[in-house]
Amino acid sequence: MKKVALVLLFVLMLPGFFALGMYVGPMAAAAYAEAFPEPEFRTGQFDELYAWAGEDIVMFSDSTCPFCAKARNLLDTADVTYRELMIDESAEAKAEFDRRGGVGVPMIFLGNRQIVGFREEAIREGLALVANR
Repeated sequence: MKKVALVLLFVLMLPGFFALGMYVGPMAAAAYAEAFPEPEFRTGQFDELYAWAGEDIVMFSDSTCPFCAKARNLLDTADVTYRELMIDESAEAKAEFDRRGGVGVPMIFLGNRQIVGFREEAIREGLALVANR
């Protein structure tokens, strides 16, 4: 009898724990993201990419991406020369994008920075650093 009561208690508590997890889980994920935000950029040595592309600024993009259009506009407004590689129009660009671990566009390389996504402040800071070298 005692064993049946324990099993019944467990079976009745399981949906409660599941519901609690469904409620608390997203809040915990949001709190974690706020406490440990994704970095605006990743640093590295990208001289090989710049030599391959023939420019000191390289942007991997997609022709239909609205954030790529924003990044393109920002770079054009900054009056810098850059190489744009459309991954949906060039197999070579797509292969290089994949080789560099690309997961999202725009993916911009400025100096020692790799910026994934349209992060205006990081792009502007990167442009200032490139201009000062």
